[in-house]
Amino acid sequence: MEDGEPVGVDALGRLPFVLTERGESYRLELDRLLAERDVTIEPLVEAGNTETLVHLAERGVGATFVPRFSAANELASGTLVELGSDMPAVRMETQMLWHARKWIAPHLAEFIQVTRRFFAS
Repeated sequence: MEDGEPVGVDALGRLPFVLTERGESYRLELDRLLAERDVTIEPLVEAGNTETLVHLAERGVGATFVPRFSAANELASGTLVELGSDMPAVRMETQMLWHARKWIAPHLAEFIQVTRRFFAS
């Protein structure tokens, strides 16, 4: 398999992986997609921290499944390569909620504005 070459879903089950712990949102989605194709992955390492997984993948321990932004620097510098696959793309959503009629501290109001500016769709 060449760097950047798409990987068939069946081949994913044969790769060494470092993944988030079972029950974490990204892991749930990966497990769901693989289960639809009767493929399972037994990771070498499970960790709750995506930064740890990125560093393990960077050191060649195994492939990982994390949000692209978690590995943006490593992808840009070329120390990691994104592998394509024949699985459908994954899109995760995040919500931020607050009480509309309650006082909002200035630092929270600023956080809301920054979040809207960078993450609103």
